[in-house]
Amino acid sequence: MISRQKGFSLIEVLVSLAILVFGLLGIAGLMVKGQKASYEAYQRQQALALAQDMVERIRSNPLGAPAYETGVTDGAGMPGYSGTTSAAVQCVAGTCTADQLAAFDLQEWDRQLFGSSEQLAGNKIGGILGARGCVEQTDDTTRYVVSVTWQGDTDTVAPNAVACKSADGVTDWPTSDCGFGLYGQETKRRMVSLCVSTRRTAAGGSS
Repeated sequence: MISRQKGFSLIEVLVSLAILVFGLLGIAGLMVKGQKASYEAYQRQQALALAQDMVERIRSNPLGAPAYETGVTDGAGMPGYSGTTSAAVQCVAGTCTADQLAAFDLQEWDRQLFGSSEQLAGNKIGGILGARGCVEQTDDTTRYVVSVTWQGDTDTVAPNAVACKSADGVTDWPTSDCGFGLYGQETKRRMVSLCVSTRRTAAGGSS
């Protein structure tokens, strides 16, 4: 009897190869998503560390707290804009006034945000993407909101308001405009915010 099943093995091999290819493409896609998620987590971790650094600087210099306020208007004086801010007095050694120390701290923060802490062939590579740092005074004059914003890789929700404790309880501090409009859509803007008091630490948050 003549067999009518010739060629079936080749078809099965081709089908198996097609399934394998689709499987490998799926794995590659998962790897790309994993790398993006890892990068986003790294950016957020760095931003939180930078925000916490400024919180500690303000807390250790309460008399100079008002001098830390930057507002949210982007420009050459905004921490993270160029990494070249220069304080009039370098406070590494010697005695500084509270305001001079605040100016020095903002200079250091500017350089950190811009990535000056890590360099390769003269290029600053340590910063997070499009980072900006803002210090805003709340309605309670002893409390400040420290924010770090950067550009995210994918669209998510826009940053939320920050809850800061005030003298009369917990109030929602409006969403900071730090970095607003710098990254295209608001869903690309990432932000971490921490509240700091010159008397005691208040609640903080991120979005």
